[in-house]
Amino acid sequence: MVIDAVGRPAEVGQKVAFGQANKGAHPLRVGVISKVTAKTVTIEYERITKRWSDKAEIVLTETAQRGAGAFVVVQS
Repeated sequence: MVIDAVGRPAEVGQKVAFGQANKGAHPLRVGVISKVTAKTVTIEYERITKRWSDKAEIVLTETAQRGAGAFVVVQS
C-alpha cells in the first residue's frame, strides 16, 4: 500500500500535488493518480509549453512516477 506524505492511502482518481524530481526549486504540480503499484504511483498531469517558432501554447499530458511519501493527496 502506497501512502502520501501525511499518511493517507493512495487510490486511483485522487488529485495530488507533487514536486518535479531533480529540477530544483519549482512550484508543485497537480495531477491525478492513474495507477497504483506496490511501491509507486503513476500521476498524469498537464503541462503548458510554448513552441519557439510561433509562440503558440501547447498543452502536453505527461506522466510521473513517485514513491510513497513523495506526494500529497489534495482531493479525493
